[in-house]
Amino acid sequence: MALRLARPADMANSKVVARRIATLNYAIYVAAGKRDQAERLPWLVYEDGMMHLPHARWIAAQVEKSGEGSALAVNDAEALLQAAIAGLGRALLPVILVERVDGLCRVDIDDKTLPVREVWLLTHAELRHLARIRAVAEWLDRVFHIPQSKKG
Repeated sequence: MALRLARPADMANSKVVARRIATLNYAIYVAAGKRDQAERLPWLVYEDGMMHLPHARWIAAQVEKSGEGSALAVNDAEALLQAAIAGLGRALLPVILVERVDGLCRVDIDDKTLPVREVWLLTHAELRHLARIRAVAEWLDRVFHIPQSKKG
């Protein structure tokens, strides 16, 4: 089993079955208590080596538009999350990640360009019917489901 954050390339003649299990929506977050200062806070960005990721490119474009520098460059979403909680700046993070974390508040913006990523589960065709594989797949379905009351 494998999780991928993009639709798998050519799956023809593959012994792997791919299924989209979720869509990761992104939003902007700041430390709780800093919502009023959100537009003045610097962006928390990814290092240059991460620019192959759509969400890293989106943040970099926002920094370029603002003409301001960034407060911190990281190579990991967890570091971005912790930096935002610490109040170091504003961060673009997956909603599913942040909705289960205390200490951040969402900053609503009127921007239709926020990134969206797909999450794909890949399973070997001959193994997908095994009880342990089905159990993990069902657990992943539950993990990626956000109850209506926790959204947005």
